[in-house]
Amino acid sequence: MTKPKPVSSFRDNLAELEEITQALESETIDLEEALQSFERGSELVAKLKHQLEAAQLRVQEIQLKTATEKSDEEGLDKKI
Repeated sequence: MTKPKPVSSFRDNLAELEEITQALESETIDLEEALQSFERGSELVAKLKHQLEAAQLRVQEIQLKTATEKSDEEGLDKKI
């Protein structure tokens, strides 16, 4: 049985993308390596975008929950 790949953290993905960007900007790598790096960079961008969207959704859910709880508390205060 194979183990599932560990999920990379946002920080790890961003650090890897920065390394790839620096390597591509240095112009010291050959074409094939540059293409592989570009492909990996594109994958990382997609992962980072997904992670950011998930974080944004979570923030919105927390804000909604907080607003709902605050509204419920205010409603209870008016009844008392």
